Amino acid sequence: MELYEYARPGLMAGKKILYVHGFASSGQNGSVKTLRLLMPQAKVIAPDLPVEPSDAMELLRNKLASEKPDIIIGTSMGAMYTEMLYGVDRILVNPAFQLADTLLKNNGLGRQEYHNPRQDGETSFLVTKTLLEHFREVSSHCFERAAEDHDKVFGLYGIHDTLVHTFDLFSEHYPQAIRFDGEHYLNDNAILHSVMPVIQWIDDRQRNVQKPVLFISLSDRIINHSSGFAKSVATLAANYDVHIVASVPYNTPE
Repeated sequence: MELYEYARPGLMAGKKILYVHGFASSGQNGSVKTLRLLMPQAKVIAPDLPVEPSDAMELLRNKLASEKPDIIIGTSMGAMYTEMLYGVDRILVNPAFQLADTLLKNNGLGRQEYHNPRQDGETSFLVTKTLLEHFREVSSHCFERAAEDHDKVFGLYGIHDTLVHTFDLFSEHYPQAIRFDGEHYLNDNAILHSVMPVIQWIDDRQRNVQKPVLFISLSDRIINHSSGFAKSVATLAANYDVHIVASVPYNTPE
């Protein structure tokens, strides 16, 4: 099936989603385009963030005040910023809460190229020691008001992510930490099968919708013979509150 065939016109209809992109990206990235395709009646707001973290936070807080989004979705660096946009339902995908250290280890200092076109036309920027210290200062304020938003924040962590490892840190502050089959950078499959179900759950809760409960028992037959299992669950989740019942060996992390 083509991606557009998975579109959910009723999902987040008439609502606003603020998308906060990751490091060296922009509001014109592929994830934004996919979200707009899958939720055609929602307004997805995706600004280009300034490099300087204090400027980025100021821009985001202004967007929060002016647009009043119903959900905020942040990825990597953007997820770190999103954690501090309190009072709104939020989805943090592979949040880089220790961004300065992550950048120093994986990118280093010097000129970096943007991965996507930006509205200001810039194609590159400099990472300096001063910028890393500014990232450290801003990220030090994460979780300061976590207790106020205990049930508003979901953390999604790709099991193949080799860049960010903050699952345990997130879990110390929020109960809704979820692992998904994906890497650090989102792709269409991860959005469709991991991010969209969380958006659906939040949208249902905001609209006070209670769906019939459906239990699915996990078995060898399902795992070994149903290549469309994930797609089937995603389809059912649009109309049911789906619960997967797993016994040994499926309920062990090993």
